[in-house]
Amino acid sequence: MRLKSQLAAALALFAVSGGASSAESLATRVDRLYQAVEADVIDAPAVAANALKQDQRARIWVDVRSAKERKVSAIPGAILLAELPAALKAKKRDVVVYCTVGYRSGLAVLELQKQGIAARNLRGGILAWLAVGGAIVDPAGKPTQKVHVYGKAWAVVPEGFEAIY
Repeated sequence: MRLKSQLAAALALFAVSGGASSAESLATRVDRLYQAVEADVIDAPAVAANALKQDQRARIWVDVRSAKERKVSAIPGAILLAELPAALKAKKRDVVVYCTVGYRSGLAVLELQKQGIAARNLRGGILAWLAVGGAIVDPAGKPTQKVHVYGKAWAVVPEGFEAIY
């Protein structure tokens, strides 16, 4: 299965890079994680996190991570995929879909395209968002330094943040 090969690639990357203590920049390490899955979502339009820092409210943020992941933190204002149709009826806005690094969200963007919904995949996911200084909140909407990263291989977070998996 493709996910197993991606996990193996991510674990190999983690081992080679020395994990979170690597001298490589955080953004570079996140990008390398995304590159490990990019081939499977190459047809999904993607957007870099740094391009989204301005006017964050003008977007519909869609979080496709699991409930367990969302219970730790999310990008402020993010909604579930099931909530997207109602959000689009309320107002046409730029739709950005994210997960941990961009694989699951890329697949979701491909499905949304089939439904005629223009959406973009957050390249590098919530990890890229954090790497450019983006904020995250807990389920109560309060700022947090904790983020669920899917697994140990994806524990690529800024200093001061806690990776939970």
